[in-house]
Amino acid sequence: MNRIYYLLIFCLVAFVGMGTATASSHSESDPNPSNHPAIAGSKAAQFDLVKSWAIGDSLAANLVPGSAVSLTGVCYIHDKLWISKWNSDTLYKMDCDGSNPEIVLIPGVAAVRSITTDGTNLFMGAAGQSIYEVDPVNNSLVQTIALSGTIGARMCAYDPNADGGAGGFWLGNFSNGLQLVAKTGGAPIFSKTDAELGVAGLYGGTVDTISPGGPYVWLYAQDLPTDNTLFQYDIANDTVTSVSFDVNTHMATLGSIDGIAGGAHVSFDATRGVATILTMTQVTPGIVTASELVPGIYGAPGDDPHFDCYLDGSYVGLSDVNWDTWSGAPGTGEDAMISTDFASSGDNSIRFEDATTDALYLMGDVTTGVWEVGMSLYVESGQSAYFNIQETEVAGTRWVIETNFDDGGTLTQTISSDTVAYAQDAWVDVRFYIDLDNDSIQYWVGGVPVVASSYTHNGGVTSLGSFDFFPDGGNGPGIRYYVDDMVYMAGTMPVWPGTTDLKSRAQVKFAMYPNPATSEVNIENAIKGYVDVKVMDVVGKTYKSSSSNESTIRLDVSDLESGVYFVEISNANQRGIQKLVIE
Repeated sequence: MNRIYYLLIFCLVAFVGMGTATASSHSESDPNPSNHPAIAGSKAAQFDLVKSWAIGDSLAANLVPGSAVSLTGVCYIHDKLWISKWNSDTLYKMDCDGSNPEIVLIPGVAAVRSITTDGTNLFMGAAGQSIYEVDPVNNSLVQTIALSGTIGARMCAYDPNADGGAGGFWLGNFSNGLQLVAKTGGAPIFSKTDAELGVAGLYGGTVDTISPGGPYVWLYAQDLPTDNTLFQYDIANDTVTSVSFDVNTHMATLGSIDGIAGGAHVSFDATRGVATILTMTQVTPGIVTASELVPGIYGAPGDDPHFDCYLDGSYVGLSDVNWDTWSGAPGTGEDAMISTDFASSGDNSIRFEDATTDALYLMGDVTTGVWEVGMSLYVESGQSAYFNIQETEVAGTRWVIETNFDDGGTLTQTISSDTVAYAQDAWVDVRFYIDLDNDSIQYWVGGVPVVASSYTHNGGVTSLGSFDFFPDGGNGPGIRYYVDDMVYMAGTMPVWPGTTDLKSRAQVKFAMYPNPATSEVNIENAIKGYVDVKVMDVVGKTYKSSSSNESTIRLDVSDLESGVYFVEISNANQRGIQKLVIE
């Protein structure tokens, strides 16, 4: 996939006014610092900043004074960020955008430095001979796992493959080497000294089962000269590789001073499908960054399809790696904004407004497969909407289809002259089904078929590149609309009502009344001569069929159950289809 846009550096700040961070007098640093140099190959290309959380600002603004300092562990589970306060019984739990923090106090849990997870529960290292297993839903202690003869669990990273697949924890404690213990605790089953490892000052760590060549342990170390470096440890080959990254590179981008290593956590979920490594840098206020781990490896297309993990008023291009702008300038007037004005699900959507907005949703330039893409769309009365699908992520290469949602409730598109009605002041489901292997596209709105065609009807190629959302389509007095619940996934082609021989038949419009109907419906024969008439449901099942050459065809529908149907009239050269509601 062409993911050049993912190289954009952006951040999501939980509260405005982060300012310049200062070093924390309570930051926990290695009492025995080394002079180990950064490993060659530092700042590998994959470590682009995907997202950041100004955790300290959020805590200081919402909780008690002093809560912003001495933050160490970090983990993301069940759409919640968990942060530990150094050497304390205080834990912080907050929403996925860093907002709504709450203090969590769990009896029996204290002096936490690190947090890790097996995907169900949290495990917290206490820098001593204990690991706490915590239920993150009920905020309760499940058990205390006792260690014996270990270096301590200041760094505690869960490994699902350890101990023959039974699971275990990688441990580190400053300049005391690296150890592995079973998930049940006890004595080390593997040990390695600082000298053997080649890295010292271990504070945090996380297991990476995603990166090619792994699994790895990312060692988050206070190893000089930066005190804030990620080192990649190859488990199978028992060696530190040449890949490392100075996280203080991100601190400069975020307007903060250098900090020292804290906790770490690998996650797909924290950045909605992008493989990232979260790092908790010990500065005041504390900052969590998400660095792209493996370019091109994603848990699912799309970042946050509901936009509920982004802040109201933030630019979507600075919040989501799958969004860019026409000119490649996220964070400018071309970018669209997260909004709480309307939402199809949750609280947020994207607002597209005024003639300067021109935002791209990137779909990867895929050339094979069947894809379902779309969204929920909201157009207010007095407003209108425009967007198009393009063959590539490079803006302006070629348009596959353009579509207008006009003020007044009429949808038009550029493949054919067919129009359908849509509801303003309501969320409308918009779906495209695209079969790149068989060169076809179907467009459905609100469950109603709009048009079907060859994907390359305009002489293009079978490549799916991007949605282009551009409010000023010249189709109404107002140019503001909202998008929520983005869809981009492997799919199947629905059964198009009637014949599948769509390319060779001209589309015609015809009148049909009354609609809704109860017993009889009149169809004006716009084709003229003999036509085939079918009544079908939304998946193409035929309930009635006949032929007629009448100019007005009367159709008995009294035996049909209430619901939505489609009426098709056709001959060898022409066809038309209309939605029919039976009451």
